[in-house]
Amino acid sequence: MRCSICKNNMPRGTGKMFVKNDGRIFYFCSHKCQRNWEMGRADKNLKWMRKKSEKAVANEAKIKKVSDEKQASKEEAKKE
Repeated sequence: MRCSICKNNMPRGTGKMFVKNDGRIFYFCSHKCQRNWEMGRADKNLKWMRKKSEKAVANEAKIKKVSDEKQASKEEAKKE
């Protein structure tokens, strides 16, 4: 599950879920994200959000790299 504002991953069972009358669902990782959404602020205009999303992208790339390395080592072990 990802926050609708800052796009960071949230662990299951945390954060808030807001459902509009038309059926759209919004997830918020913190009260800060929820309040910014309620005030109509765009994530591209908020300095703290850009930094937060850049860190999230870097972390996802790091996690993907580690998982790819693990998978490659498993494949090598199977070949031997």
